[in-house]
Formats: sequence, structure tokens, C-alpha cells
Amino acid sequence: MTFDPLITTALFYLIFLSQIYLLSLRYPRIMLSRLTYVLKNFPANDYPKLYPASYTFDTERKARQGMRLFRGMNIVIALIGLGLILTGLMTGYRPQGHGEEALVAAFFVLQAVPHVLTELTTFKHYKLMRQCNNSSRRTASLTRRHLFDFISPVPVILAVALIIIWLVYFLTVAGLTVPLKRSVYVMLLAVSMANFVFVAMIVQHLRGRKLDPHLAHKDKLKQTELVIRSAVIGSIALSSFLIIDQAVQQYALDYLQPAIISLYFQAIIIFGPGAMLRGYRPEEIDFTVYKKDALSL
Repeated sequence: MTFDPLITTALFYLIFLSQIYLLSLRYPRIMLSRLTYVLKNFPANDYPKLYPASYTFDTERKARQGMRLFRGMNIVIALIGLGLILTGLMTGYRPQGHGEEALVAAFFVLQAVPHVLTELTTFKHYKLMRQCNNSSRRTASLTRRHLFDFISPVPVILAVALIIIWLVYFLTVAGLTVPLKRSVYVMLLAVSMANFVFVAMIVQHLRGRKLDPHLAHKDKLKQTELVIRSAVIGSIALSSFLIIDQAVQQYALDYLQPAIISLYFQAIIIFGPGAMLRGYRPEEIDFTVYKKDALSL
């Protein structure tokens, strides 16, 4: 089975351009807009618990410096991506499936760097919050939380079913030789670790302590729901991608792999961080818990 090379080439460039826009331009702009909203409407003087280090240095100033760095890094990475597209167009490049998907994956890793650094800074910020949380009076909800309080059983069952379908399909195509090839063990280990991360995310939000010690109970429940949905959909997306990728290899459609892996990365962003950004808006968060006289929840 073959497709018109011009169509597949144009499709790849459009999909890769979408990857550049989504992760290096659109979502960074949304994140910066949210941070600007918080800094403008909830200053350190009135909401000191939101800025745990505000008594030692100008936290708001540092935050704005970090925002400028984050914006600059994403713009530079977007320009690199556009440079790759222009180079491909000028040289007449067409995807052949000879390892080009590795370039798409490498660029995705580069795109993820500013976001990973932001997450590390966020975890450090939460750590400072916990260290500064010296309130002796605490309240907490005693309601026990279960998985299906936050998500329907249907997507969970679908996620498990797709893992089984991929496993059977993969082992059938790979061949059940004894001993199994080393590549088979590597793939099984990688997929198992990825799904373990999804499970760990769910358990952490159901049973683990809050990263933000002041977070209002209703906001914690909303956050937990979004994380669980993102983890389950992430597992579904991973299994779906692996099944499609296996079929592409089996039917010698390797030239479609660069576009398919780019689509997969974009699905991760849309249904992962993107879902959190869409469903957890700062306008809906209870910031009164960060006031000086607020009780720690």
C-alpha cells in the first residue's frame, strides 16, 4: 500500500508545523497569561502564602524574570523548528521512514525542556510552601476518595483492553520465539514503565499528600479529577499509537511514521497538560486560602 508522495510530504510538514505551534507557542502563551493573571490579581502583600519566600526576596520580580526566560526559550525553539521545515522545503526532503521519526522525537524533547524546567520550579515552590506552612490549626475532608469517584469505568476498562490488545498484537508480530529477542524485552519494559507512571500519578493524587498544603478542598478534587483523566487518556493514547505503529511497520508504511509520531506527541499535550489548562482556570480557583489569616486546609 502506497500513498501519493506529495500528499504524504505536505501532510507531514503541516503536522510538524502544528507540533511547533502547539508546544512552543500556543500553550506557553496560555501558561504565561495565567501567571500574569495571578501576579496581577493576587499580590504577595495580600496573599503571602502564595509566595512562601516573599519575605527573603522579591518573589514576584523573580517570577516575571522566569516568565521572560520561559517565553524566550520557547520562541528560540519555535524558530529552530521553522528552520528545520524551511531546510526541508529548500532541499526537497520527503519522509521515507529511514529514521526521520527520531528527529521528530528529538525535537519534541527539545520543546519539552522549558516545560520540564517550569515543572521543577513549581515543585520547588510547593516544597517551600510546605516548609513555611506552620499553622497549628488544620482542617481536612475525611471523605475517602476512590478511582471511580473521579472517572467513569468505561475509559479505564478501555485503557486496560487496549494494553492487552497491543500486547497480543505485538507478540504475535514479533514472533513467540524462545528465548524472545532482546528488542521484545526492551519494548515490554518501556511500555510497562510508562503505564506504571500513569498508575503512580493516579495513586499519588488519590492517596498522597497535597503538593500545595493550602489548596482548597474543592480545587484539590478538581485537580485530582483532571490528573486521573489525563493519566487514563494518556494510557489509551499510548496503546493506540503502539498498535498503529506496529501496523505501519508490518505493512511497510514506514514513510508515515514521522507524521504519526508527531500526531502522538500532540495528543499527549492536548489530553495531558492541555486538559489541565482547559479545566483548571485561575479564575475558578479559591485564592482566599493564601491570605495571611486563612486556615491551612
